[in-house]
Amino acid sequence: MATMTKEQISYVERTIESCRDCRDICEETIFHAIRSGGEIAQMDVLGVLMDCAGSCNLSEKMMLRGSPYLRGMAPAVIEICEACATMCDTVPRDDYFSTCANSARRCANNLKQLA
Repeated sequence: MATMTKEQISYVERTIESCRDCRDICEETIFHAIRSGGEIAQMDVLGVLMDCAGSCNLSEKMMLRGSPYLRGMAPAVIEICEACATMCDTVPRDDYFSTCANSARRCANNLKQLA
């Protein structure tokens, strides 16, 4: 296994952090949606948030242990994060969903560099 440069290590650390943040924000947004009720508490919305949180959690754990399978899984996680960001953008004037969209997009963009 090749030795990583300090820049590469720093980038991986930022990507791990972005996955962790995305997971946390998706989970907060799930609870916000449930508390708020209405259309944003429908299963199709909650399902995307749950998928994004779960895939980001798995990605974080895989990066932390240096799993060689991350490269194969990253494209699916990127797709889920991008779908989550797009879905969150459809909820107008809601800080939780806006923050979630930004976080999911950041995570997807960081993972693209590792994929």
